[in-house]
Amino acid sequence: MTDFIIRGINVDSDEEMRQLNELDEACAQDIYGASQKSTVDERRAALAPSAYQKTERFVAAVSEGDAERVVGIAICGMPLYENKKTAFIGLAVHPEYRGRGIGSALAERLKETAHAAGRTTLDSWGEIPADANADDSTLPVNLIARRLGMEKKNVAAQKTLDLPLPEGKLAQFEAQVTEKIGDYRLETWTDGIPENQLENYGILLRQLELDEPTGDHRNEAPEFSADRVREIREKQKAMGFRDVITVAFSPENEIAGQSEIIYNTNEGTSIGFQANTLVMPAHRGHALGLAMKVANHRKLEAVAPHIKVVVTGNSSLNTQMNAINEQFGYKVACQEIAFQS
Repeated sequence: MTDFIIRGINVDSDEEMRQLNELDEACAQDIYGASQKSTVDERRAALAPSAYQKTERFVAAVSEGDAERVVGIAICGMPLYENKKTAFIGLAVHPEYRGRGIGSALAERLKETAHAAGRTTLDSWGEIPADANADDSTLPVNLIARRLGMEKKNVAAQKTLDLPLPEGKLAQFEAQVTEKIGDYRLETWTDGIPENQLENYGILLRQLELDEPTGDHRNEAPEFSADRVREIREKQKAMGFRDVITVAFSPENEIAGQSEIIYNTNEGTSIGFQANTLVMPAHRGHALGLAMKVANHRKLEAVAPHIKVVVTGNSSLNTQMNAINEQFGYKVACQEIAFQS
């Protein structure tokens, strides 16, 4: 049995931020075979408070000689404007320290924290191997969920795409969408979202929340004001992320959809993240989703050739996006189970 303690995160400690970066890298390598490098200041920015959510954070630490080593992290996010009775919880344990009770202890601390704050619903996602049976009661995530009184509500998949894409693949996709998009036009942004588009982008983000097939997983979709979108973007920038965003505009110049990839440029980073792709309901049927993803990958290859793997996540119920991702060549890295109490 490993001796460990659970305590609050010391955001003022550069050493603790460095160890949290190492924990993040180890977990990413374990799942995706790739990771991103973050600086101490970027990790601190990731833990910074938000005007839209109260967050409590904990670490699990073990003794190594006269020093501590952080081997686990747990986060309890409590929205302030929607889902006011829900706590969104998540945890991660270093691959070398799993199976020693650390995850269970972190989960119990999260449950106590949520209940003390008057949050009656727990909401979380748990990763399982790509070939696992999500109903297997012996899986660690299912054991922890049962202890917390949570049930499976949906199953999704985290998928990876190796880059660069095979020669000619993007040109093949472009030929498929050229006629279908008609008079719609695409713009690709690499310097963030223009100030005059923040409100429109917020409408897209809310629609994304409304449209995502979630099975029995139920939450209230947030409202994304221009200020809220601005806070999200400023935090991403402070965390070291850059982005490639392609948006579609209708012939009437209405914003019709978006697709976004985020990544950082720190030496040693090899992974990027497909954040989201959405086409507004009134503008579907013109292959805009595929067109925007193609434009994004064109630009990503040009501005970030160091990115060798892109990660995306989709509900198993999202047949349209799963079909597009299959065309690109995404492969399942792991499954994710959505739990709620």
